[in-house]
Amino acid sequence: MQDNCSILAAYGKSNVHCEWQQRVYDYFSNRFPDRFTSVKTMTEYARNLLLNDPKGKAKRFLEHLLVLGGFEKCHLSVRTIDNAPRIVFTYRKFGLIVDIPENDEAKGKLRFLGMSSWLYRQIESPTFVMLDGIDKELHPDIRAFFYHAFLHNCQKESQLLFTTHSFYLLDLGFIRRDILWETKMGNHFDTILTPMKDFRIPKGNSLTNAYKQGKVGEHPKIGDFRLNLKKLGFKVKEEKKESSEIQEKIDA
Repeated sequence: MQDNCSILAAYGKSNVHCEWQQRVYDYFSNRFPDRFTSVKTMTEYARNLLLNDPKGKAKRFLEHLLVLGGFEKCHLSVRTIDNAPRIVFTYRKFGLIVDIPENDEAKGKLRFLGMSSWLYRQIESPTFVMLDGIDKELHPDIRAFFYHAFLHNCQKESQLLFTTHSFYLLDLGFIRRDILWETKMGNHFDTILTPMKDFRIPKGNSLTNAYKQGKVGEHPKIGDFRLNLKKLGFKVKEEKKESSEIQEKIDA
């Protein structure tokens, strides 16, 4: 059985050399970095950027972005810890110097550091970046700052594709609705995409309210929060039954 892959992917696995195909292959290889799906992959990207930064330009950029993003000022370095390279965050405050290795640093700060790392690359050279779940571990205002930084500082050729469960950013108004898509799982475990414009939400109306009213996408089917503990195999004391009867009388 043959692998189901694109012509470019097949060319990358072959020993055949074609000059024009090689140029196309190199173009996409250089402009489409790996997909970022976790803090781990983003931290690895930031670490590699710092390791290949002989003039310290990326280091200065990342330290500056961390402060602008609302994080405590720190100095970044890469050191060998347990026989492996690790990012170390050095804080100077009240005459004390404290080193915190990446494994002990807050996940929100690591995620923002990773985001800032590929923002640095996107400013340096046009790049297409994919991130699954950009709304994790970060305050909404920090995410909004990052999106603004991307829109105002990157070249037009740079693109950012991300998924989110948050409507907060969408209601801020600076993300155009014609670039938004609603996603859901299909019957065959495929991903079905629907452009936001197809829902015909009037300009100026809140997307959050439209979603709550069932006009955008589908609501998850939520069940009753009052669990039938006895049916689920738990021992239910009689006083709980009595207290529920009392509550019913109060509600009445």
